[in-house]
Amino acid sequence: MSGQSMHSISLASAFSCEPPKPEFLWQGFLAGEIGALIAPSGAGKSFWALEAAMAVAGGDILGLKPQHTGRVVYLATSDPEPVLIHRIHAIGKHLTPEARQSVAENLTLEPVTGSRAKIWEAIKQSQGAQLIVLDTTSRLLTFLDENNQDDPELQLAFLQRISVDTGASILYLHTCPESPLHGAAHWRAHLTSMTAQESVRLGIVRRDSFVRLGVAKQEGEDSLQEQWYERGDGGVLLPAALTDSPRKLRLIRNTQPAVYGAAKEEHHV
Repeated sequence: MSGQSMHSISLASAFSCEPPKPEFLWQGFLAGEIGALIAPSGAGKSFWALEAAMAVAGGDILGLKPQHTGRVVYLATSDPEPVLIHRIHAIGKHLTPEARQSVAENLTLEPVTGSRAKIWEAIKQSQGAQLIVLDTTSRLLTFLDENNQDDPELQLAFLQRISVDTGASILYLHTCPESPLHGAAHWRAHLTSMTAQESVRLGIVRRDSFVRLGVAKQEGEDSLQEQWYERGDGGVLLPAALTDSPRKLRLIRNTQPAVYGAAKEEHHV
């Protein structure tokens, strides 16, 4: 590999020195790695990803409890600016003034539909970000290279290049559950709608109001658990706990307040 110097791990140092604790973006998602959120169209993955971006930026509605608050860049290739503004406004109703201020300072949301030059410029400006969200990967790769959009090796190389160049964790959104690209993701989650069987078991009448996040792959001892969400006004996903109790209302909302504040720990880059 011309132009690149080899770097070998010092075994003697690894034997004798206590290694530093790994940093995580949130539970199970190692900082600086690639993560995938996979869901069919209409399941709510863009809402979940935007709320996750806001969690890292300082307004945690999803209950992810990110390890640090920091800068986030969200590249939206699927939705135009008016749609994104409506989503931001709906989510903002669930944030404290302090959290909204933190998110406004830390989150850069770029609608880059149909603009190859704008995508590259946004990536160049993402140096030092904690997280970069790519919504969605298929559209993004189409804009960047129409000839190689179906090659998983080139897709992976593209994602790794962004992570290495910026130092950021990468969360990409994808609709296809079987893509070879997903094998390289260190954190992989699926967002699914409630099935008819689940609605019967849980006693839910309007099952279209609920989606479930399941994490298929993650790292570390602390893992992110399966979580149900209910769609609130404007499509906002709010954590909900569901129980199988047979003769009472099955929906028990989390004890979190209706308005969410900023993360406590700041990370300066």
